[in-house]
Amino acid sequence: MTEPAKPGALKTALSTTLTWTGGLAGLGIGSALAFATMPFLNQEKRHRWFLAPAMSANVRLTLSSIRIYHDPGFDPAGRGVFIQNHVNMLDGQLACDVIPHEFCGLYNYWHNWIPGYGWVMWLARGIKVYPKSKGGVARITEQAKDRAERNMSILAFPEGHRTRSGQVGPFKKGAFVMARDAGLPVVPLCVRGMLEVNRPKSTVFRPGKIEVFFGPQIPTAGVSDDGLAELAERVREYHVRFVEEGWTPPDSQIVSG
Repeated sequence: MTEPAKPGALKTALSTTLTWTGGLAGLGIGSALAFATMPFLNQEKRHRWFLAPAMSANVRLTLSSIRIYHDPGFDPAGRGVFIQNHVNMLDGQLACDVIPHEFCGLYNYWHNWIPGYGWVMWLARGIKVYPKSKGGVARITEQAKDRAERNMSILAFPEGHRTRSGQVGPFKKGAFVMARDAGLPVVPLCVRGMLEVNRPKSTVFRPGKIEVFFGPQIPTAGVSDDGLAELAERVREYHVRFVEEGWTPPDSQIVSG
């Protein structure tokens, strides 16, 4: 298989400029509108009208194509914990573009004091991740239950860090414990092509071909603590096959791109 041609310097420069300037401007405007409308718009509308478009603009401004596949067992309206592989700084923005309903993400509790990013996560009702000394999993689960009651999904990156090689790293159990205890299924959200758009530790963005696969909602109810490790590996297998082996389920539905 021949590798796709890399974009030229001019196209890369345009993609980088648009992503940083246009993306940050859109994020600022979207966040301001979401904040200003808090008294009279519910979270679902603020997410759909302002926050998700503002976040997803960064990915679209890379001039990349995005193709989305749905497994036959995936329900676009079904809430759950979306398990996404972690590649670069645009992963959360891509999730805003492709997840078809309201959701929030997880972030370190001290990020609330980071100008811009912390405010956006607060506006989106992000779930604060605390260390064990400050309540740890119990506080995370409490917040996850609240989001489930609000009919929100949750986005999680169980690898805990961005890949450096493009391969899928081991999955930690925390996101799966949270899903089970909050009464939510888990959903494989597999992404390939993002490494070519933005490399680790790079501020350069290149147009690329991004492909996204949504696996089925997988129930977590009744799964034992020992069984969670098996569940995490089952979900990780979807990612390995899609990301590393180039597999796309033949019965999946192309819904975009």
